Amino acid sequence: MKKAFTLIELLIVVLLISIVYGIYFYTMSKNAKVDKFSLFEVKKYLNSKALVYGDKLSLVCSNDEQTCYILNDKKELVEELAFKEKVKTFFLQKDETLEPILYKNIEIGSSIYIKPDLIFKRLSKREFEVLVYYTSDDKWVYVSPYFDDTKEFINQEDIVSYIKKREYLPMYSGLAE
Repeated sequence: MKKAFTLIELLIVVLLISIVYGIYFYTMSKNAKVDKFSLFEVKKYLNSKALVYGDKLSLVCSNDEQTCYILNDKKELVEELAFKEKVKTFFLQKDETLEPILYKNIEIGSSIYIKPDLIFKRLSKREFEVLVYYTSDDKWVYVSPYFDDTKEFINQEDIVSYIKKREYLPMYSGLAE
């Protein structure tokens, strides 16, 4: 008499193994998407954190401290992140040049004082502040106030041209509701 598994027993074992692997990979990929912080995907990250901390969040980063802080609408510290990128933030002036933003020292919580190199705010569910920054690997990045549109550029002229085109469209100039 041969001892062997029946086809049904084999199918049940394969099904159970598949369910266990499926649950594992689903939770791992979900955690990786939510918890991974990247300055290039800062809007998605703040949107995921807004589910926990509320709509109005600010991200404050310091090159010197190599740390980013997430603050709620009451300016209370809700999360601290490691930050290894070196960045400089800029704003577009009326004469179409990018001017660096120099932030003043700020107090975070009741005991942390830093000189921020980047401050980025989530104003509501659908609106962010405009962010233009220059990375340590010589890339210019534009983070739009709406949608999920973060663009990377190689030089300053390209980013200025892109912003000008966006600003002149009626939907970005405040004419469209």
